[in-house]
Amino acid sequence: MTPEEARDRIEEVRIELRKCMRSVSIPDVDWDEADRCVAGVQALVTDMRAQTLMKALEDK
Repeated sequence: MTPEEARDRIEEVRIELRKCMRSVSIPDVDWDEADRCVAGVQALVTDMRAQTLMKALEDK
């Protein structure tokens, strides 16, 4: 993944982080849902990292 491609995916990560924040900003927090939100963000970031590392290896 090139830096430009990563920047394009950042908005998707921001949207998911907003969902996470909303899920814990209510009186009756559904912790299972909050955990799913965080896991989703983690998966997006992990995928971006893996693609960035693969691109770096290809360039060497």
